Amino acid sequence: MRKIYFAGIFLLTLLFYSCKKEQTLTPKTANAGEELKKTDWISGAELTNGTYVFKNNNGQCFEAASTSNGAVIRQSTYTGSPIQQWDVLALGNGYYKITNHQTKLALDVPQYSKGQKVQLQQWTPNNGDNQLWYLQNQGKFYALQNKNSKLVVTLNNNSTAKFEKITQTTFVYSYANAWIPEMVNLPRITIAGTKFIDPSGKEFKAWGLNYVGNALQELMEDKWDQPAVMAAIASDFAYMKSLGTNIVRLQLQYNKYMSSPTTPNIDNIKRLLQVVEIAKQNDIYLIVTGLAAFRPADQPSWYVNTTDEQRWAMQANFWMAISTALKNNPTVFSFNLMNEPIVNSGNTAINLTNWANNGTNENSGDWFVQYITRQPYPGSTNGASNWENQMRKWIQKLTAAVRAIDQTTPITVGFLDLPPYAHFTPDLDYASPHLYIKNNASGKTSIAQYTSNKPLLIEETWPFWFQGLDANTLKTFCLENKATNSGWVSQFFGRTISYYENLKPQ
Repeated sequence: MRKIYFAGIFLLTLLFYSCKKEQTLTPKTANAGEELKKTDWISGAELTNGTYVFKNNNGQCFEAASTSNGAVIRQSTYTGSPIQQWDVLALGNGYYKITNHQTKLALDVPQYSKGQKVQLQQWTPNNGDNQLWYLQNQGKFYALQNKNSKLVVTLNNNSTAKFEKITQTTFVYSYANAWIPEMVNLPRITIAGTKFIDPSGKEFKAWGLNYVGNALQELMEDKWDQPAVMAAIASDFAYMKSLGTNIVRLQLQYNKYMSSPTTPNIDNIKRLLQVVEIAKQNDIYLIVTGLAAFRPADQPSWYVNTTDEQRWAMQANFWMAISTALKNNPTVFSFNLMNEPIVNSGNTAINLTNWANNGTNENSGDWFVQYITRQPYPGSTNGASNWENQMRKWIQKLTAAVRAIDQTTPITVGFLDLPPYAHFTPDLDYASPHLYIKNNASGKTSIAQYTSNKPLLIEETWPFWFQGLDANTLKTFCLENKATNSGWVSQFFGRTISYYENLKPQ
């Protein structure tokens, strides 16, 4: 597979509010010393989907006591453990499903009880009303009311004791049933010399997969407005996580995210944010690759019939839109400006007639390599190839567009394994070559070309049989070269291992 003005408009457009049926939680009299001022309970915005820790005013949180089905819910000091974190999913009309981030079991009232001070538990999700929660934002605090019992999540006796029970009781204006949700993010991965590191200073090694959609002939954005397709994407991420994946590379199709040269498609950017949330809930980082145009026929005429300079300006607008939506998001490992860009370096004065490279129409029918110029740039100037100079100018222009919005997220470009693409490493935060090697020796030679003072991540590799590379040779290549690079990203086409094992030879 191969200023600020714009961002301001986009941010205003992206902000939206959903309507819900209002419900009233009728307060009862609180115990002495537990009262909250009613002015502290001013309605605010609904909770957005995500992973949260729910803290009480005393600073402690509620957690599952163990990973078992039926484990009770209790209070504890927050340590960052995933068993203290909860995935919140809006179901409409103010109701939410709340599942434990580690166990994937639902926050549950045992046996549909409507009794006072019944201790809550985690249980297999069943979509019962005893697992549905109405979250009313009261400004700083949230009240969590069970749909079945009409009682709210309560810290027993408003105690500060560790492992105190979390129960359900009648709602009162009390700290005992006032909860502060704090969104949990993945630890931010940063760059230190030639390595990626986590906040503890431990080296992060990428072990990942490229993902374009649920099947080779269907791109991620094709039908993701359908709930079943978004559910399939979520299922794919869960499966990729089960394989040990810690990073997934996306390919954002340009035509799906821009409605005009300057106008983002807000609906699709919202869907992209859903995918980012799916990744986060699976503890998976994302390499967000932009400007994909796998199907030339899908590209709008105003994006195709342009000069090089006009197209670059549209691409900069794309990256301003994407970086605005994903600004400084720790789930986003990096921004990859484009998959396998090339410059027209031909010796003819005739411009190319299209942007897709004619040699990359692979079996899937998709075109993975794009020209960033149709005007030819043969020869050299002051010892540097003219096409190299154009590539560097293009990288610098798009990098400037991103950095006008986001000064944190690393930037890279996924290059073909063709020298001298390693020359562009100084313009990027790390190198991410695509290596489809013939054998271990050829792979080592390719890696050596990218040696620099920055991290190296093999962003694409795959055991192509027609190149004489089988899975065992690829395994040897990975193991023998693991000290010289920071990770590997292979391919996932929406099929499980068992699917391929069950295929019969034709």
